[in-house]
Amino acid sequence: MKKHTHILIASMIGNALEVYDFFLYGIFVSIFAKTFFPADDPFVSLLYSFSALTAGFVTRPIGALIFGWVCDKYGRKPALTYSMLLGSIPMLMIGLMPSYEMIGIFASFLLVFLRMVQGISLGGEHNGAIIFTLEHLASQSKKAPGLICGIFVISSGIGQIMATSIGICVLSFPDISWSWRIPFILGALVGFVAFYIRFKTTESPEFQEIKNPQVSLFKTFRDYPKSCFLTMSLGGLSSMIFFVSYAFLNMYLSRYLGIPLIDAMLYNLFGIAILMISCPLFGYLSDKIEKRTYFLIAITCFLISISFVFKLLQNKTVLSIMTAQFFLGIINGSISGVQHGFMQKLFPATHRCTGIAVNWTLGTLICGGLVPLGMTFLIEKTGNLDIPILFYVLCVMLFMIALINLGPMTNQFKKFDEFRDHHRTKF
Repeated sequence: MKKHTHILIASMIGNALEVYDFFLYGIFVSIFAKTFFPADDPFVSLLYSFSALTAGFVTRPIGALIFGWVCDKYGRKPALTYSMLLGSIPMLMIGLMPSYEMIGIFASFLLVFLRMVQGISLGGEHNGAIIFTLEHLASQSKKAPGLICGIFVISSGIGQIMATSIGICVLSFPDISWSWRIPFILGALVGFVAFYIRFKTTESPEFQEIKNPQVSLFKTFRDYPKSCFLTMSLGGLSSMIFFVSYAFLNMYLSRYLGIPLIDAMLYNLFGIAILMISCPLFGYLSDKIEKRTYFLIAITCFLISISFVFKLLQNKTVLSIMTAQFFLGIINGSISGVQHGFMQKLFPATHRCTGIAVNWTLGTLICGGLVPLGMTFLIEKTGNLDIPILFYVLCVMLFMIALINLGPMTNQFKKFDEFRDHHRTKF
């Protein structure tokens, strides 16, 4: 059990740090717009700043391809260990880099470049960490994949709470022109500690059983097309619910609804707390229900409630916003708390990291990276505050189409369950 706890903690620290970094950038996106980009037009600067955020998503599929291949070819441990190191160095450099006033347009290019490097390092981080954890724990303990996944996703909430809490403290400083740098430097230091912890972990038992692995992205797409499309659509949906609902929502509440940014972040903390509570509960529930049935119920509830959620936000009262955050936390937990236990079954161990990481990050690129930029542009041009609802519905419909066409994949779920049960009795 001590070994299992070490594996879980090492994976959760890395995931928490990834979410921490992303949300820090989302919280300080307006400050970055003034610090690292031309400030003649605040709206244009904001779009530039969101573009740097998007750059990290653009390179994630590249990182997923690189580290996914390393995961499947040479092992989960080396890929996850060095991806953590590669992600921590740019975080430190962002905290130390000079502003636009000091070095001009080079500051803008350097920020975008560092975000791209972070995107490469994080491309295989989130998915690789949960795959590594599930391969250690799900086959060697009595806990089911859904519950383990739900516990793991709590680390995402921890990362959000850390970023939001530190953001609130920094924004309370008399001079935020320099104080915003502190959380990035601290995050990098935590990353170096996580690198050391992961270096001390042991390799996944499932990978150790593979003899002479032959990894090919083409073969993964050719042999598992339904799994690839389903993973991509789920990655898009989860990034919409998770990243957009919290990182974008801070800006949505403050810029378009006139709510002070610190108040918006406090509301988000409540939603994050609901998320952290709901993830293990939904993970446990998903282990008791056939997976396709579970997701069809979850996304149907999502479609029914999302319009109501944004209407509550637009009422701008404390009670209405808190109620909206409660529902967002439940919606988020029902998808994010279950998705990895679901995707783990879609690919065999020989193609698992490549198949999940590449397709999931492609989905997050489209829906998590490009959507905030598109939402901001359309809201600015049309003044329609319901624009986000349209994006949510489109992502849900895409995933629903993939899920309905899943068909014979249910047999693959059964084989995975038999494999898991075999190892339960074995250990």
